[in-house]
Amino acid sequence: MDTYQDSDFVFEKGSAPAVSFTEWLKRITAASPESPKEVRKQAAKQLHLEEKDTEYWLSPTFQVAKRVLMGHEHGFGDKTPTYLSIKRHDKERFHDWRVIQKIKTSILGPEWEAVEMYPAESRVVDTCNQYHLFCWEEEFPVYVFNERCVMTPQQSDIYNLKTGLNAKQS
Repeated sequence: MDTYQDSDFVFEKGSAPAVSFTEWLKRITAASPESPKEVRKQAAKQLHLEEKDTEYWLSPTFQVAKRVLMGHEHGFGDKTPTYLSIKRHDKERFHDWRVIQKIKTSILGPEWEAVEMYPAESRVVDTCNQYHLFCWEEEFPVYVFNERCVMTPQQSDIYNLKTGLNAKQS
């Protein structure tokens, strides 16, 4: 299990090197030479537009790309989500809920809500060890938790004794 320092969750606004439309097209062509030329051009155009609207946030351990999704990129009507793409600088995988929660809170604030999507196989995007959050400043349109409940490891042990469950809290 990774151990993180408080400084790992202190982010500063950064910048990414600008990638031209031509460079995007070269990268897409190299990755998918069998795709029709118009499809590759449209994908390059879309990536170039997205990059211009993306903010980058950096901490000693993490990089977060943040942008407000365009209408054609989501199905939430007027509840437009902000998208966070989270990855480590060393490109290693991680998936600790508390870490992702701290990152979301550091970038957007404590009262933003977010969901992580596990899409249909036909829509999976898995290009590197990164995690995708879709976030709203207001209450998420679908919710199941209506109040806060955080237990210490000791409280969890007592709860287990009372209920007969065997949950672990770290």
